[in-house]
Amino acid sequence: MDPTDRQKREIEYHKHHANVVFKKNVENPVDTDILSSDNRKWWNHYWNFYTKLLDHDFSGKRILVPGCGFCKDAILLSLMGAEVYGFDISPDVIEGAKKRIENFGYTGLHLSVQPSENTDYPDDFFDYVIFVDILHHVDIPATLKETVRILKPGGTIIGNELYSHSFLEKKVRNSWFVRNILYKLLRDFVYRDKIIYITPDEHKIDETEFSYISDVCTEFDQEYFYILSTRLFPDSIVWATKLDRFLCKGLMGASKYLAARVAFEGTIKK
Repeated sequence: MDPTDRQKREIEYHKHHANVVFKKNVENPVDTDILSSDNRKWWNHYWNFYTKLLDHDFSGKRILVPGCGFCKDAILLSLMGAEVYGFDISPDVIEGAKKRIENFGYTGLHLSVQPSENTDYPDDFFDYVIFVDILHHVDIPATLKETVRILKPGGTIIGNELYSHSFLEKKVRNSWFVRNILYKLLRDFVYRDKIIYITPDEHKIDETEFSYISDVCTEFDQEYFYILSTRLFPDSIVWATKLDRFLCKGLMGASKYLAARVAFEGTIKK
């Protein structure tokens, strides 16, 4: 199947991005503190996500990581005992991922180049599919349909994704003032010397797109993170993320209207 225009743009963008970050990702091993440290960063969305993953016994399980990039998460999951399959739409990124695996002797990983909407895996093949910052790049309904096909009956999806409620996105983030004035003023302060890694078509998933995920599951659980923009406090990130966590916990159901990230877990229905 020929790539769509959106997929072509993603491939072209990552061709450049892979060259920019190639050395950093290929010449450095994956930090495994997130798997072994007893000092859990409970306020941090990514550490919280891995705390939940550590509750699972992945030994001998077959796991898929769509949009695996340079394979950080795929490698961590393999170190947890899983047989891990990862794919990315970018040949350049997968080339870098393979070199990283070779450089540091990681095992139990199988990589390929393909889109999330139409993979070549057999039906009922995986025990888990792990989404990490990928759904906001893809056709979500098509990707989820494919996910259900390749998961075993009773298989599990677990994810950690960028999120924004449509009201906040339309009325605030994409308002004329924020888009044309405030963002331009804050961009250099927020990103500083960091590479701005935003592809042309990506967007935070909203509550409608998020409902597509819950609709393919029987049991489903979600947790929201980050009300304040912690990027505004780069020198005080720990207290800013702790404050965010308290706010999300305190607001409970209301936090979904303000949150910037969402973590989820569900058992798919066949």
